[in-house]
Amino acid sequence: MANLSAFLGYFVSYLILFLVFVALAVTACITGVKWRKAKDKKTAAAVGSEAGETAN
Repeated sequence: MANLSAFLGYFVSYLILFLVFVALAVTACITGVKWRKAKDKKTAAAVGSEAGETAN
């Protein structure tokens, strides 16, 4: 019975650690997507303003 208790303790410990890593990965992906969209929007605005300047 002690072996089962130790196994479940280690299992829960590794499960919690895995969930922390998953949460960090999801947070990193969401942050990366937000940064990329902001960069693309900024680049599109810069290209749009350059095109407006050359047209005039």
